Amino acid sequence: NINQDNRANPYLQLNYPSSALFGREINVQPYFFGVELYKGNGTKEEIAEETEGVRQLFENDTFAAESLITRNKTHPPLVNMKSVKMISLYLHVLENPHWSSDEIKQWEMDVIHFFKYFIFTSIYNDFFQVSILMIHQSMIRQSMIRKSMKQRLTIYVVSKTFVEEEMVRAGISLQPYLIAGFIIMCTCSIITVMIRAAYLRQSNIFKIFLAVMACLTPIMACSTALAILFLFGMRFSSVLCVIPFLVLSIGIDSSYLMIHEWQRVTKEIRDGEKKGETVGHRMSEVLGDVGPAILISAITNILADA
Repeated sequence: NINQDNRANPYLQLNYPSSALFGREINVQPYFFGVELYKGNGTKEEIAEETEGVRQLFENDTFAAESLITRNKTHPPLVNMKSVKMISLYLHVLENPHWSSDEIKQWEMDVIHFFKYFIFTSIYNDFFQVSILMIHQSMIRQSMIRKSMKQRLTIYVVSKTFVEEEMVRAGISLQPYLIAGFIIMCTCSIITVMIRAAYLRQSNIFKIFLAVMACLTPIMACSTALAILFLFGMRFSSVLCVIPFLVLSIGIDSSYLMIHEWQRVTKEIRDGEKKGETVGHRMSEVLGDVGPAILISAITNILADA
C-alpha cells in the first residue's frame, strides 16, 4: 500500500469493507475473512499482544521485528485492518478455443500442483513492503534451512477438476471398507433371514443364497446402470464414486420386504388361510402388500439422488 518513496500509493487504498483501486471503489467483503480492524488507541494489553505477534512472525529476524514495531509506533496505519485470517481470490483465465476438455482439466491440475510443491514465505525491504518468496520444497530439505524457514502463507487452490479428483481418490480409498461392509451385511442378512425362516418353519440351504443375493442385487443393478451410461458416452462424474455406497445402504430394504412377505404368504397358504399354490398367485399377494412401499422408496431414492 506504499510506493518506493515510502509514501501512500495513490492508486491503491486498501481498507475494509470498501477499497479503492485506480479511483474505483471495490467491495472486498466477499474476499477477506476473519478481519480485525483497528479500534483507535489500543489498550496496553492490545499493544503488547500486537508486539508479541510481530516478534513471533519474524522469530529469527530480531532486527526486522524491532524495526517494524518502532515503525508502528511512529507512523499511523496505512489501512484500517489490523489482521486478516484468510483471503479468497478467484482466478479467471480466457479459454483457448483449441483446448480440449482434457487439456483444460490438465491445466487446472498443473496449477494445483504448482502451489502444492512450493513453499511461500515473505521478505520485507527497508520500507517493510512485503514480497512473496517462492521456494521449491526440494531446495529446503536440509533440516537447518527448514528450521529457519517459516511458511508465511498457506495456500489452498480449489477447482472443479480438483474436487472431482479428490472425490474419486476418496472413493477408491474407501474400497476396502466397502468390501468389509458388504461381508458384514451379508453375514447379518444370512442370520436374520435364517432366523425368520426357522420361525416360520421354512428354513433350507437355499435361504443362504437368497440372503446373499439380496445384498448382491443392488450392487449388480448399480454396475449395470453405470455400464449403460458409459456405453452411451455419458460423461463420468465424481458423484458416481459415492453411488455404490448409497445403493448398498438404502437399496437393500426392498429385498428384505419381499423375502419376508413371501414367507408370510407361504405360511398362510400352508395353514389354509389363503388359497393358491402357483408362483404367480403368491407373487401377486406379495406385490399387493409391499409393492406400494417399494414404489414409494424407489421414487424417493431416484428423485433424491438424481
